[in-house]
Amino acid sequence: MTLSYYLITGDNSVSVVNNGYTNGYSGEVVIPSEVYLNDNGMKVTAIADSAFMYCRGLRKVTVPNSVHEIGTYAFAISALYQITLSKNITEIKDYTFASCDELRSITIPDNVTRIGHLAFFGCAELHDVVLNEGLKSIGEGAFMSAGFFPGYLNVNLPNTLTKLGNAAFMGTEIHSITIPASLDTIPLQAFAMCMKLQHVTIPNTVKCIDGLAFYANNSLKSITIPNSVKHIGYGAFMWCDVLDEVAIGNGIEHIEEWAFGKLDASFYEDLITTIEEAMDSVDIDDIDELIEGWKEYIADIIGDIHPISTVTCLATTPPVLESSAFAASYNWAKLNVPQRSLDLYKNAAEWKKFIFVNVGNQNDVNDDGEVNIADVNCVINAICNEGIGSPRLDSNHDGEINIADINAILDYILRGKDQSLQ
Repeated sequence: MTLSYYLITGDNSVSVVNNGYTNGYSGEVVIPSEVYLNDNGMKVTAIADSAFMYCRGLRKVTVPNSVHEIGTYAFAISALYQITLSKNITEIKDYTFASCDELRSITIPDNVTRIGHLAFFGCAELHDVVLNEGLKSIGEGAFMSAGFFPGYLNVNLPNTLTKLGNAAFMGTEIHSITIPASLDTIPLQAFAMCMKLQHVTIPNTVKCIDGLAFYANNSLKSITIPNSVKHIGYGAFMWCDVLDEVAIGNGIEHIEEWAFGKLDASFYEDLITTIEEAMDSVDIDDIDELIEGWKEYIADIIGDIHPISTVTCLATTPPVLESSAFAASYNWAKLNVPQRSLDLYKNAAEWKKFIFVNVGNQNDVNDDGEVNIADVNCVINAICNEGIGSPRLDSNHDGEINIADINAILDYILRGKDQSLQ
């Protein structure tokens, strides 16, 4: 067991401090709740800034409940593998566990209301995160690049969360995420470059999806934007290469540039032309062979481009759609819109770029041109699969696939008309 070093911070309190040596703490450290100095009992109430920083031999730490505060960088860039935290801390400060690349799991105590900026940045082995109900704020880049080596990151955002920082989960290995109803904005780059993110549930409380929020997520196949969302920022779903189905609710007002854009063949063809022109005056042996190699490489990329196949927009007034918002998909995607708005979309700037514009029926969830029991069965199967399925199955566009969607379809069948798209 490694001895701890202390600094007197009050008449009856001390904090754990760095012992003055790089890698000064190693193995297992059990911090006592009380120490005796000159025969006086002193409570251990804090862990100082950088106390265990750079301790590459550190493995396990137990923090007693007498500790109320843990400083910035306290365990940063250490080899910490496992930690038990005091139930009386109220904050995980900035950089506290940054680059603890062997930390496997963390349970945030019940009294914590804030996780600071970059608190778990670069925790490459982190795979299980338990966030407490009562947590209100997660800072910028708090979990950025976590879970890289195990290939997954399990985390559920609590319903008490009211602030999510920019890039909070950027580059993590999360497979699914449910945005809590307590958030009204999904911030800049919050889930960008999450290469294994397959399922995203957005509640009918979110009003804004900010720029690059889900940028370059190469496993996301479908997304449902609920009626509450008014604004989708620049590149929010840009370069999501396998994104195939997009359903946008009736409250949308503004979709910025490249929101759902993918690099299309024309981009790469222009790139080839630029390369050829740049190389015209270059005197290098085998330059033609080099250019041909580039062409083959780019041709392979073009072959892997998958345009979006179905876009549904329920807004009766076409929202402002900025340039290249659906780049690479205008010539391929089937755009479904409300019947009474068909001509408006066909003549609206940018929307008129879509070649295939149809009157959409949101209850035709299997997209076979009919609304019948087969559509009900599709929703039932999705519910049995824990609500996971195509956004088309969310027939009432409330952000969830549940019994309400079955009722909406049955109501349409019984009434013989689709009230929402007339």
